[in-house]
Amino acid sequence: MSYSMLIRSFVYISLLLIAREVWPNEEATAPSFTASGTTYYGVESEDAKTHAFLGIPYASAPVGKLRWKAPRPLEKSSIKKQAKTFAPACAQSKHIIEWYKNVIIEFGGNPDKFKEPEFSEDCLYLNIWRPVKTSAGSPLPVLTYIHGGSNEAGWSYEPNYLGNELSKLGVIVVTIEYRLGPFGFFPTTESKSSNFAIMDQVEALRWIQSNIASVGGDPTKVTIMGESAGGNNVIYLMASPLTKDLFSRAIIQSSGWALLENQEAEKYVNAYKKIMKQLSHIENADQYLRALSWEEILKLISPIYEELGYQAVIDQHSLTEPVAQTLSTSDYRKIDVLIGSNADEWKMSLSEKDRLEEYVLKSLEMNIAHLVLDHLTQYKNEHEALDKLITAENYVCPSLRIAANARRTGAKSWVYYFSKIRSGKLAKSMGAYHGAELPYVFNTHDEWLPTSDEDKKLGSIMTSYWANFAKSGNPNGAELPKWSPYEQSKPTTQILDNPIRSSYHPSNYLCELLLNSK
Repeated sequence: MSYSMLIRSFVYISLLLIAREVWPNEEATAPSFTASGTTYYGVESEDAKTHAFLGIPYASAPVGKLRWKAPRPLEKSSIKKQAKTFAPACAQSKHIIEWYKNVIIEFGGNPDKFKEPEFSEDCLYLNIWRPVKTSAGSPLPVLTYIHGGSNEAGWSYEPNYLGNELSKLGVIVVTIEYRLGPFGFFPTTESKSSNFAIMDQVEALRWIQSNIASVGGDPTKVTIMGESAGGNNVIYLMASPLTKDLFSRAIIQSSGWALLENQEAEKYVNAYKKIMKQLSHIENADQYLRALSWEEILKLISPIYEELGYQAVIDQHSLTEPVAQTLSTSDYRKIDVLIGSNADEWKMSLSEKDRLEEYVLKSLEMNIAHLVLDHLTQYKNEHEALDKLITAENYVCPSLRIAANARRTGAKSWVYYFSKIRSGKLAKSMGAYHGAELPYVFNTHDEWLPTSDEDKKLGSIMTSYWANFAKSGNPNGAELPKWSPYEQSKPTTQILDNPIRSSYHPSNYLCELLLNSK
């Protein structure tokens, strides 16, 4: 090496050393917090208004030989970790990815832009968003979101579940992963429970109780929130003896049919026996299952569970009785509730073969059936009427029961009815479909959705309602349309549309008829 090259190298190295002393390193400037001895370094948003901590483990992953066991708390450590990217989503099929891509195509977007997550059994992680500006000495309320997907698919960071906009309103947003499908709901000979997904969610809530203060959160002000199957999971958690003191408020979106289930474990035990019969030629079938890849397990178990679905059962541990019974008792614990559903929950699930009269006469007693059919003549065609009926049965009526039960305990109840339809021919044909409220709640309108100023305004209002409820148990706030509480004597519902208004729920009378049929 020449003398001049040596001098240049020396100068370059000296400048690097000086730079390291003058400019703070990445760890010194990145937002951070410490949990169980581990320090996590997150990222600041481009507008410098929020911090995000992504892919935070809340329990040890029960994989392989530990499949179908309760989640294990994390061991303490003294290490540093980057928390700037999402962790893998829980093992599942790709049907939600295909659903997203089909919707994007229908709306004229580019499906190739949809970012597919990695799937893994090592998936017990959560994500946290917090506002940058927090009042010193004033910990923030925590809003914990449990995603939907029939308990067999979905993940905590789908495009409409990102907590950046919600957290700007003064709340800490947490979204959680939990085991799905046969990994989250499957009995084995060694297990006292098959509600592993629910136990995952309980463990995530315990992690929040132990660690959220270090992020700036208030563990005494935790709201759990879920949509669809995630909303049903919120109901299971409300009824579970494991969740006392883990949360005080609940938001339930487009759900409620957990009240119609008996949570009996027998049908799932029978499904397990059917799988064991298929494997009767294999010694130690349980061990054999634990040795399979998650893809092989999905292929083996999913067809048998397809008609049963994946839901919690009474295991005398996470659930001790049907949730409808628990929530209706007079001494049930006090939990504030914000609950509601969309106008056309079932519309996209109907087929041309479905017939209103056939459905009504099959499912209702004759004297009630004719009253229901007469009431439904107000709708323009039988498919619209059938959508309203099935939506009422599975979503609206159970939700109104939950709201009424909460009021009986002295808790606050707030009921909504989301009926906003986006502009365009396709959007009109879909109506206010199952999941349509999510981009408004998180204020995260997908680029492929037709989004007007009217949609943005409604999203801003709804995000404020949800954040206010997490703060105080009351969605109302300055400059927001007034939302009247739900009372049994005056069952007021907030109509989330243009304009926003208070009224009786459009399906209130239909629910009264259906109640009389029980």
